[in-house]
Amino acid sequence: MKSHSTTDRFTGRHCAVSAETFESDGEDKRIMRVVHRRDGTDRTLTEHGKWMDSFGSRMRGLVRLGLRDDCALVFDFDSVADRRASTLMTPLSLDIVWTKHGLVTRVVRLKPWTGVGRGEGDAVFEFPVGLVKDVKPGDELVVR
Repeated sequence: MKSHSTTDRFTGRHCAVSAETFESDGEDKRIMRVVHRRDGTDRTLTEHGKWMDSFGSRMRGLVRLGLRDDCALVFDFDSVADRRASTLMTPLSLDIVWTKHGLVTRVVRLKPWTGVGRGEGDAVFEFPVGLVKDVKPGDELVVR
């Protein structure tokens, strides 16, 4: 297990980040925990969040979403903007969460093959259906 120190981009606090590394295809695949926070209470949504940083990682991530019901794909951007998500050409329904500085701005469920959604944020999370059923705008998502 690799770990390093960083600043939590949502709270500004210094923290240690742990990430599992798999070397099967020569690519670093950091796996992190995604936590839902509301009213001071934390609830782990998944221990299997994966940063998406390329088209190939997204394709592999969609396979993971199809095989597991406890994972997430995390798309992190440098700035807040209008972001789109879709299930075009994807045989899965997905729950999508947009966040702005860690605060949830929108939650939608996309149908397989034809779903399209938009939201404002600097991060977009894709989850298997049902994993974020209690997440609402104004809540916080924290990546650890």
